[in-house]
Amino acid sequence: LSVVLEEVVARNSLGMYNYDGREAETVIRFVKAATKLSHTCQRFRLIILQNHSFWNRIHSSMPESISTTCFDRMASGTVEINLCDESRKRSRLAIEFIRAAKSCSSLWKSFNYYGKYSEVPEVEDAEALDGLKGLHTPFLTSLSMRYSFVLPEAVRPEGESHFRAAIHHYSTCSTPKLSKMAVCNLI
Repeated sequence: LSVVLEEVVARNSLGMYNYDGREAETVIRFVKAATKLSHTCQRFRLIILQNHSFWNRIHSSMPESISTTCFDRMASGTVEINLCDESRKRSRLAIEFIRAAKSCSSLWKSFNYYGKYSEVPEVEDAEALDGLKGLHTPFLTSLSMRYSFVLPEAVRPEGESHFRAAIHHYSTCSTPKLSKMAVCNLI
């Protein structure tokens, strides 16, 4: 029954694994569909709440209530974390998302950072990513960092080492199962 419910939710959200520019919208529709279906009856609710695959894709562009629901329901299984530049138009929200995501870092299977060109100063990239230093991620198998910038000339020499350390946060993490890593626009 769990597989059937998962298929119903996936078809209802249209393209669960859609990685074009509207990925967050697809994930949000998927979580909303799972939530709605869980209100059908007690049996559906129990199955949906216990199946981590309904809650294992978390995107920083999700409304806080939806991402909080996903974090709360990820008691077991592994999770895919997506931090996208779109959501960083308010840097404080990205930092809060990172704090929440860190709380389940031991369950991360995949971490994807997508930086897009925006009006947000590049230094905020480093400030947000600085919160990811030193994580223990025993199940992380895939790490993708796509930066939107080259080291800005505006960074003073005394701040440059902190900036570089922040964007290389993954070098301080424990990732024993990491098998796939991609870093773009670093040079």
